[in-house]
Amino acid sequence: MPDFYTLMFIAENTPCISRVTLPANSSVDVYPVFMAVMYWKNLRIFHAPFRGIQFVSQLMDYCKKIVELGLHGEFSERDVCCIVEGFPGLRALDLSNSTLSVNALAVILDGRLKCIRDLNVLHCVFLDEEGKDARENYAKMKLLRLKILEMVSGSKSLKKVMHCLGKSCEQYNMSRAGMDTNVALHMALKDIRSQTNQRRTCLSSPISVGLYVVQASTADQYAQMNSVAAIVQTWNWKRFTIIYVEGIDSTFATVISLLLESLGQVGAEISQLVPSPYFTPSLSEELMRLRNDQSRVFVVHTSLKLATRLFQKAEQMQMMGKDYAWIATNPISDLIHSVNLTTIFSMQGVLGVKKHFNENSPEFVKFKKRFRRDFSIEYPEEENNEPGISAVEAYDAMWLVATYDIMM
Repeated sequence: MPDFYTLMFIAENTPCISRVTLPANSSVDVYPVFMAVMYWKNLRIFHAPFRGIQFVSQLMDYCKKIVELGLHGEFSERDVCCIVEGFPGLRALDLSNSTLSVNALAVILDGRLKCIRDLNVLHCVFLDEEGKDARENYAKMKLLRLKILEMVSGSKSLKKVMHCLGKSCEQYNMSRAGMDTNVALHMALKDIRSQTNQRRTCLSSPISVGLYVVQASTADQYAQMNSVAAIVQTWNWKRFTIIYVEGIDSTFATVISLLLESLGQVGAEISQLVPSPYFTPSLSEELMRLRNDQSRVFVVHTSLKLATRLFQKAEQMQMMGKDYAWIATNPISDLIHSVNLTTIFSMQGVLGVKKHFNENSPEFVKFKKRFRRDFSIEYPEEENNEPGISAVEAYDAMWLVATYDIMM
C-alpha cells in the first residue's frame, strides 16, 4: 500500500479515475484514503477495507457516481443503514469476508436499494441478537436463506446473490419464471384496478377471470409423473436414473413419491437418485460415473439453468446420442421458450413433459401481446420476451383471488 504522500500524489493526478480497489486486508491508515477520495469525484467502482461511518460519509459527499461498492470489515446495523441511504443507486454491493448482524442484513434486504443487481455476502459471519454466529442456529439460518430467496424473487432489479448460509457457498439468480411471474402479476393488478373502478360506476359490468389454466399443485404433479411413466412404458424402459436438485420446488418429496407410484404401475424402477452437483468438475465426474452405469435413461428434475449446464456437458461427453435417453420435467420444459438456440441445440433429443394451455385462444393472444411489451420494458436486457406457463398461472391466480374478494 502506498504511503500518504504517494497516495496523495496519485489522487491529485488522477481526478478522472473511475475505479479504485484497495486490498481488503490492508492495514492502511484511513486518513490518506479519506483525503484521496476528495479528488476522485468520478469514481464509479470502489473497493476497500471498511473504516467506519465517517469514511462512508466522505464517499457519499465526494463520490456521488458510485454504482459498485465493496467494503470489508465489521458492520453494525447503523453502518449498513448509512450505506443503503447514502448510495440508493448502487447496482452492486460487495460485503464479502465481513461480520455483520442479522438486523444489518435485513436492512440490505428491505428494498431500499432499488437499482441493485448483485449482492455479495460470501464468507460473512452473521451475528444474532446475542452476538453469536447465526449459522449455528438452524432455524435462524433457514430464515436468512428464505429472506434472500424472497428478495431475489420479488425484486425488479436484483439478479444475483452470493452467500454462505448453507452447507456451501451458493449463488441465487432470479429465474426466468420469476421474471415472468413478476410481469404477469403487475399486469393483473392493473387489470383488477381497472375492472374494480368500472364496477364502481356500473355494477352490472361482468368481471373476467383470466385465462383459466390454474391447476392444483398435487394434481398437476400427479399428471406430470404419469406422463413420465407413460414415456417410459412406451419405450419399454425398465430402469432409469433421476438427476435432481432437492428443493427445486416445495413438493420434491411428493414428486418422488408420485413418480415411484406411477413407475410401479408400468413395471419400471429407479436405478439411482443422483443429486445434481453445481460445479463443473463435479458435474463431469458424476456424468462419467453415470456413463459407466448400466442404466442409460435419465429423468432430470432440476432448474432450467442447471439443466442447461448438465445437457451441455453431457453433449461434450457424447452422452446425448442414440444409446441414451433424457426426460426433462416441467421446471425445465415449461421455460424452454426462454432459452437461446445454442441451448436448444445442446438439448436435441431430450423428451420434455410440460403443462399445456391453448395458445391460440383470443384471451391468450391478447395477453401475449401485452406481456411482450411490459416484459421488454421491465427487463430490457433479456432477449426473449415470450410469456410462459408461469406468467399465465400468476395472472390467473391473481385474478381468481381478486374476483373472490370482490364478489364476497
